[in-house]
Amino acid sequence: MTQNAGNGNKGACQYEEIDMKDEEAIIRPKRRRSLLFRDIGLLVGLVLVFVALATPEQFVRGWFNSLEQGIVPVIGQLNPDSVIASVKRGHFYRFEHTTIGNAFDAYFENPKWEYKGDENGMQLVEFMGQLKRNIIGYNGICPFVLEKGDRLRFQFKVEPKNNTLKLYSMMIQLAPNNMPDETQPEFTIARGYAKDLHGMEIKYDSNGTGMQFINSFVEEIFQTH
Repeated sequence: MTQNAGNGNKGACQYEEIDMKDEEAIIRPKRRRSLLFRDIGLLVGLVLVFVALATPEQFVRGWFNSLEQGIVPVIGQLNPDSVIASVKRGHFYRFEHTTIGNAFDAYFENPKWEYKGDENGMQLVEFMGQLKRNIIGYNGICPFVLEKGDRLRFQFKVEPKNNTLKLYSMMIQLAPNNMPDETQPEFTIARGYAKDLHGMEIKYDSNGTGMQFINSFVEEIFQTH
């Protein structure tokens, strides 16, 4: 990777040229819709509400297709092992071609699943895995580089009453031996932005910022599998 000089205000995005390699993947969130398309979307949404009066189940399923939510098998005895197994055997509505466990275990090295407890009736399950290759992502404006060996953590919340799950949060953890050092000649701006994200919990929020960021990674995981 090569770095271009860039001077800007504090907090502004500095650009650099990133040499892509075969083993690197680009993680790019989708752009926000224009106001016109948003208005059209609202109109379509109203139409779907009327359709829902006739086919409520199909409507609900179609609505969740646009979100990172999914369904899990019926959980028999509620214990850590059964909750983890339900998440791994479950699937997102958007990616019904494979299970969550198959996709995540195949994409990462040293995959680890852990039960994190009960939060007001919601069962929390955490996944942690190491990247097998370098990837290039975007934090909304600026590119950042994650390297092989860096870890990603995802948290899922399971609702046993209706057998559904949803993504709750994501965290990037850089490997200690990969931690960028600005004093070293191999330091790049894009890797520096990755350091800024290190250890930051990104919630799957409703305003779209965290949602788009996490979706971009999830889409890469399932499209690669």
